[in-house]
Amino acid sequence: MEKKMFAKLFYSGAFCLSLFFASCGKEETPLVNNGGMSQKMDEDGLTDKQKENALPLKGKVFGELPVVGEEDAIYCNLPENVLSWDSSIPLCRDPLYDILYYVDDNIIYAVQNGKTEAAVELSGRRLFCRGGKLYFLLSSNTKTAVKGAKGGNILCYNPVDGTVEVVLEDVFDSITVYQDLIYCRKIGEDSGISVKIDYWFYFFDTEELIAQEKQEVASYSVGISRYGKDFVGWLYGSYDRTNPREDCEELIEKQGIDPELIRLPIGIHLCNFDGSNSRVLEGIEELPISHYVKKDNLIWFSEDGLHTWNIVTGKEEITEFQYGGSGFILVDDKLYSTTGYIENGEQKRCCEFAIIPSEEGIGQIWEFFTDNKQVYSFVERFHEDSSSTNRLYQVDVISKEEAISMIPSDLLEIWEESLNDCDCVYRLTELSKE
Repeated sequence: MEKKMFAKLFYSGAFCLSLFFASCGKEETPLVNNGGMSQKMDEDGLTDKQKENALPLKGKVFGELPVVGEEDAIYCNLPENVLSWDSSIPLCRDPLYDILYYVDDNIIYAVQNGKTEAAVELSGRRLFCRGGKLYFLLSSNTKTAVKGAKGGNILCYNPVDGTVEVVLEDVFDSITVYQDLIYCRKIGEDSGISVKIDYWFYFFDTEELIAQEKQEVASYSVGISRYGKDFVGWLYGSYDRTNPREDCEELIEKQGIDPELIRLPIGIHLCNFDGSNSRVLEGIEELPISHYVKKDNLIWFSEDGLHTWNIVTGKEEITEFQYGGSGFILVDDKLYSTTGYIENGEQKRCCEFAIIPSEEGIGQIWEFFTDNKQVYSFVERFHEDSSSTNRLYQVDVISKEEAISMIPSDLLEIWEESLNDCDCVYRLTELSKE
């Protein structure tokens, strides 16, 4: 990943507080929690209007559901599944009932004790489990007409009685659910040089939806990864024209931006989501958008490898790794990425495409996810008519020789050439619907 991807510019103007990109990638608008609009919910988190429009949709259930586990005190999905606002997050394991939920072909399935059932016949994304219920964002491309719900609504599925309800009638483009709140994002207009981004929070304890006010001058931002009650975020300072940067000068000269309004990253910090109680994480110079916190470790990729930075000790370990892809995941000390794979300290080059034994064609892997046992990926499948679909598959690593043995003889010559530079291949297996 190129270093310039991590340089971000902030500008306060027509959109109050908008974001400029020095290159590709997106960053989030800083948050200040000084109150704002709110609407009172009942004990189930619904307004009167929402209760009138509650979905009479019955999902399949497994019967009696005894509580067999405990939830995490903070997270409602594994943190390594929640790398950024733009991750699809098509699966989530509920530890209370030991149910794995996943999205495939516009249906949310539930798996328990090896048995799979269709739980919700809706297209959803960004799945989270809290209190034995499944929360997700209704996709705008859903083909199911549902009274009282529209794409971008937050929905809640109860596996005990099979009901689905609209939690909030507001429309969002992304959410992240924690035990204490639902962290919501709305992206507004893009002027070509800035993007308006608004944040809302639904608090489970107070049952309020609160909009965030904007900072007049950007001094910090907050991401979605958390360490206890704290969020990981970025600190920003003024642009110094005595030390000019080409991207900043272009904004000033060609776009007419006031240099006093340009903000550059100067450090990483932990803070409350309103910016209070800020504590600088000394020693971290850059932090990409895609990162997560696991136990006491802040984990991310950069151009020099995989970084594991201990928040308690301040010590950092870097595993050298050539990474330039869009997704990665670390499970049982095995590192999966779109450009390579590490096991027992040995780095192997895996093909960026994957073999799907039960189907013809090639799948492009963009993201990785896990239920803490297996690794999965949402894969873009290309068809003969040039169309494509996204499907969820289990990911296993196989040798190049095993992959070649699975290829039909009439395609062998083409595939062998493609596999020349690979040590291994990601084998994809379709999830069972039985």
